[in-house]
Amino acid sequence: MIEHDERPLDDHPPAFGDALLELYREEFDIDIRTEVYEDRVESTPEGVRVHLDSGESVTAAELFCFTGRNPNLDRLGLEHTSVTPERGWVDATMQTTDNPRVYVPGDANGRDPVLHVAKEQGRLAGQNIVAAAQDNPVEPYQHIPHKVTFAGVGLYPVVQIGHTTRSAHEAGHATVTVSREAADDGVFRAKDVPHGLAQVVVDADDGTVLGYHAMHYHADAMAKTMQVLVEMGLDIRDVPDRAYHPTTPEILDGLIREASARVADAE
Repeated sequence: MIEHDERPLDDHPPAFGDALLELYREEFDIDIRTEVYEDRVESTPEGVRVHLDSGESVTAAELFCFTGRNPNLDRLGLEHTSVTPERGWVDATMQTTDNPRVYVPGDANGRDPVLHVAKEQGRLAGQNIVAAAQDNPVEPYQHIPHKVTFAGVGLYPVVQIGHTTRSAHEAGHATVTVSREAADDGVFRAKDVPHGLAQVVVDADDGTVLGYHAMHYHADAMAKTMQVLVEMGLDIRDVPDRAYHPTTPEILDGLIREASARVADAE
């Protein structure tokens, strides 16, 4: 595997990218080269050889390239309008900055390319079109980030809900950040899925749950629980900290107990 950056998962705290590298190397015995780029590719009798800009080369039976894609705007004829698709070209109201009569929900606006976000933005755009036509105020799209991707053949979901420590600080919060390794809870070892970790970010002053990030077995199922805590702005000290034993949500118990204690100590 060739990774252009130091680690994957750019939107997550570094520990999560490091944990994912460790998972693939230890659990799946995958050779991962980081901070290198492909220089050229050649066919071999066995498959392919990829030459890297580091001077090294790697061989494989097949080559898969994962790059994502850009929104397909080419045939819309935007060059004949006052609208220019570039960074920041669409406001939170889904209106373009060049022409407020043009609305662009979804991936094309470059704000948050996630399916459920695109659906919500489309609904809001329709409401705002009606509001503008009736000379009523239009509303901005507001949401708390909520993303789930899947790694490790689907056994290790990667979850991002709400603030990271960095974004919380940028928003003016003093924070308490608590991390917990999945292997710290015996149930993950018993199920033979010991890799990964979880992290909760709370406001140091009032205990409000600001964010949750995870990469471990069953993290996708726990994402809904943590979404409720974040979106309702609950105080971490008011959250029950006892799951049934032995179940995987015990990883949440450990986070809740430690974060609650640290908020209490900060008072």
